[in-house]
Amino acid sequence: MGEVWRGWDQVLDRPVAVKLLPRPDHRASLEGLRREARAAARLNHPRVVAVYDLEDRGEQPCMVMEYVQGQSLAELLESRGALSPDHAVRLVAQAAAGLAAAHRKAVVHRDVKPANLLVSGDGTVKVCDFGIARYADAAVATARTGQLVGTTGYLAPERARGEPATPASDVYSLGCVLYELLTGQPPFAAVDGTPCALQRRRETVHGGVGPWPLGHRG
Repeated sequence: MGEVWRGWDQVLDRPVAVKLLPRPDHRASLEGLRREARAAARLNHPRVVAVYDLEDRGEQPCMVMEYVQGQSLAELLESRGALSPDHAVRLVAQAAAGLAAAHRKAVVHRDVKPANLLVSGDGTVKVCDFGIARYADAAVATARTGQLVGTTGYLAPERARGEPATPASDVYSLGCVLYELLTGQPPFAAVDGTPCALQRRRETVHGGVGPWPLGHRG
């Protein structure tokens, strides 16, 4: 949704991350920036990237956030491949704590994936990028637009069917992340021209790939 730069807070003398919109005059992008800032501002948890400020007026709207010295889990996977079970579980457990904090505040992330989970040099994981987050009490209304939002490789089956996002949808997506950390590849990918989002809608297993990569949810 934008470019993220490393900056310096001259008042508090600390590094920050600054997200700039690629098109400052694009209304949808500006609304997304505001939505991300408001969703993250509802949260105060060590496993969620903190938002410090939002400047949405003027020539270059921007959001000032906590700076995380490290890399995303997507970058970690690219450089190291599959992780050991112990390492993968430690990382995902921290992300789960951040998502649980969001869910307690009725915030559903809706785009949980390796690129949106940051890990610092000391192994601390933080959830970031609430750009398409929705409050749980508004999820039903926003889901009726027919627009599929989120990254299809990690969408829960109900999301692929166009149903509202819930906290359980985030948990499913995090399960897909754990699968990828353990195996080095996502649980779903486009096969024979079939979009990966549609694979979750199948009720039976085809060729060893079914809609529940980590076991059926109760």
